[in-house]
Amino acid sequence: MKTPILIGISAFILFYVLLIILEASYPLGGSLIIAFLIFEIALYHYFKRQRDRHRTFDD
Repeated sequence: MKTPILIGISAFILFYVLLIILEASYPLGGSLIIAFLIFEIALYHYFKRQRDRHRTFDD
């Protein structure tokens, strides 16, 4: 469960710095929205991987 959180935090920091360099009007808000979307995608993939790992096939 640590992986999606680390991905979200690193995405926030990366996009916050990038938006400050690009002189965006709201770098904090923009980076929060982008990081949240990336976090949600990472969380989806994490749960899908866990579900596939625990799935059993009945023959």
